[in-house]
Amino acid sequence: MQPPLRRSHLDQFVRRSTAENAAAQLREAIIGGELPMGAPLSEMAIAEQLGISRTPVREAFRLLAQEGLVQLRPFAGANVFHLNRTELRQLSAFREMLETAATEEALKIPGTALVDALNKVVSQMRDALKAGDTRQYLELDSEFHETVMEGAQNPLLRDAYQIVASRFKALRTAVVNDPARLKRSLNSHAALVKLFSSRDTEAAKAALLRHVRGSEEMLEAQPSLLQDTK
Repeated sequence: MQPPLRRSHLDQFVRRSTAENAAAQLREAIIGGELPMGAPLSEMAIAEQLGISRTPVREAFRLLAQEGLVQLRPFAGANVFHLNRTELRQLSAFREMLETAATEEALKIPGTALVDALNKVVSQMRDALKAGDTRQYLELDSEFHETVMEGAQNPLLRDAYQIVASRFKALRTAVVNDPARLKRSLNSHAALVKLFSSRDTEAAKAALLRHVRGSEEMLEAQPSLLQDTK
């Protein structure tokens, strides 16, 4: 028989659940751009908005800090993450290593499951672009790259990718996403799927590197997103 939980355990579970729910709402607001990069975060204001106490909000900040979405400043509160150029290049280099490694691993696995899944995402991206639904398109952009990571069937690669995934989701939202840029993005993703389908590993890795580096260059071209201009 399951022994009864002590009240202290139940209280911890409730606090953790409340904190995780608060973190989920804050994560969505950061990724969606409602809370812009660098914005200060007030425990009191957020607690009032969510109708909870400040303790789970503080814990939510800690959870999001582990994802890199929130920066905690000793004795100075918290703010939504903000990058300088060095940090952006480091994040991009980490992403390059993981996605190219995942591509190599994924293309060793027989079958068409990954290509089928990527084709489905690209089709949905095309529909979102036609409908003018930029937010949906950007969510699918993130899903495309997460699908590549899943295709490697390597939980260590997948878990490592989560270290940077949320920040790149927020960065995709923060850039100026005009129709011409999104069209180029769609074409780039479609070309990647063709290379995955051909199972040309080296060509697929090279194209993926160009894709990721193109995203980095686009971000660097918008200095308002970065803390410095060095």
